Amino acid sequence: MPLIGGDLAKGPLQVSVTVLGKPQKKILFRSGAKPGDILCLSGSLGQAYMGLKEFKASKSLNAKSKPYLYPTAQIQHGQTISNIASSAIDISDGLFQDLTHLIARSGVGCIVNLQDVPIADKKFIKQCLEFGDDYKLLYTVPPSKLQDLQRALKSKGEKCHTIGTMGGKKLKIINNSFGSFKNWDHFQ
Repeated sequence: MPLIGGDLAKGPLQVSVTVLGKPQKKILFRSGAKPGDILCLSGSLGQAYMGLKEFKASKSLNAKSKPYLYPTAQIQHGQTISNIASSAIDISDGLFQDLTHLIARSGVGCIVNLQDVPIADKKFIKQCLEFGDDYKLLYTVPPSKLQDLQRALKSKGEKCHTIGTMGGKKLKIINNSFGSFKNWDHFQ
């Protein structure tokens, strides 16, 4: 049987839970991005990375370790964008790993401007971009709907960060002083 996704982990114990339900609004797929769509992000990246660093140092649950130990699902954000965005994916495996899934399913490349990506701690930019477990939403919106999206999010006290544009055939990263980025690997 082909493996198409799910919890991938190794260790002495694996517990998995599946929840089924009916959508209340439009379902956003990875495959809906079109050339010219704006790439948006629901929040800053790296809070999980910084939380893991803190937990390893303190071995305690506190304000800094909580984003790693108890990540917050972006449910309200997802509901708000559902009727406006053209595609979406959560960032559980790092920005570039999950963006490549969106690019592959939509069949359109992307230009990401690293200067526009919000980061939890500027001293650890590369680590924050590569690490997973942030669970922010990465999504696309047609340019004609961007202002509607921003207004809808602002009315809920939220914000979208525009970090790139869909176009071309593959991923292109501009303002990149780091060279290549490694992808998240569940088995390392």
